Amino acid sequence: MSNDQPAAVTGAPKSGKRRARVDHAERRAAILRTGAALFVERGLRGGTMDEIALRMGISKVVIYREFASKDALVAAIFEDVLEALGALKNEPWSGYAGGTIGTIAAARQQPDAFLLLYRDCRSDPLYRHHFERLQALYVDWLMGYFEHERGTGSHRALRAEMAVLNLTGFLFEALANWLTTGTPEEDTIFASWIGDMIRDWRWNTEQKWQIPRRRA
Repeated sequence: MSNDQPAAVTGAPKSGKRRARVDHAERRAAILRTGAALFVERGLRGGTMDEIALRMGISKVVIYREFASKDALVAAIFEDVLEALGALKNEPWSGYAGGTIGTIAAARQQPDAFLLLYRDCRSDPLYRHHFERLQALYVDWLMGYFEHERGTGSHRALRAEMAVLNLTGFLFEALANWLTTGTPEEDTIFASWIGDMIRDWRWNTEQKWQIPRRRA
């Protein structure tokens, strides 16, 4: 009989001990944290479910009860990050640095997951579609700064998209570098620095490419 199955009922008296109740949400979160840390260390292709189980001191069967496959686990890591970013995008505008402050705060809660999404998965064909969702979220946010005819192929729309894609690349690199080299005590300074760059980028895009800014 598998160790994961309940023991057969016998006539012997029970010891009276009960198994501790399992908090499935916490167990799921712990698996995601451990998996993200392993994948940052070993690479998305290098880490395995066996290694996650070993690090957590649990059976691999327990992990598969939560996630049907390694790809499902990786997808869940990225989904948690994208949900957190989506919630920030829906908050009222709080200045050029506001979004960065919220993003850093969320990233400090799960830094390995953010590093995987912002830095590592873009170059992996198997997982790049997760990065493309991140990129689309940023493009939607930044395109909102301008008046344009997005998707029409007009000169103005193409130049706005070019400017936005260039900035997103910088923002992804900057956040990933900050998570690995910055300190929480200086997070607000970093956010202010990024905010100033976004403000100047918006002004220069408007002036150089004649793309009017969207008024609130």
